[in-house]
Amino acid sequence: MPAQWIRTPGPVHVPNLQQHYSYATDAFSGFMFDVDEKNHAVILDNDAARQNYAKAQAGVCAGTMIDHGVQDYGREQWDAGAIRCGCGRTLEMTGDWQGTRCECGNEYNTGGQQLRADWRVFCRETGEVTDDNVLS
Repeated sequence: MPAQWIRTPGPVHVPNLQQHYSYATDAFSGFMFDVDEKNHAVILDNDAARQNYAKAQAGVCAGTMIDHGVQDYGREQWDAGAIRCGCGRTLEMTGDWQGTRCECGNEYNTGGQQLRADWRVFCRETGEVTDDNVLS
């Protein structure tokens, strides 16, 4: 049975949520606090964070700071995808040029195509790769 894509490769957004406060007189200075993705609660895991958060809150009340709310400063990242191996296991693809190996021994290239069992030997014989650039 050929491999089936469970999750196709492609870019995915990795969020980085921040509660953002800036000074009313200087939009480029202020405070930013990590925010929990699930409940959007500000994460205050040390004394300095708690003190700075209190300063930001007091600044908003005094009119010296602006609360910009929760903003996402995330980034795009490549997801190599996941396939269902011929043996039925779910296999997270690595995106590595040498392929991804399942526990059953099947190996797949980044396009999800199953590789022949002796592909490393074949490539060494044809000179495409050497022992220096092929991990066994």
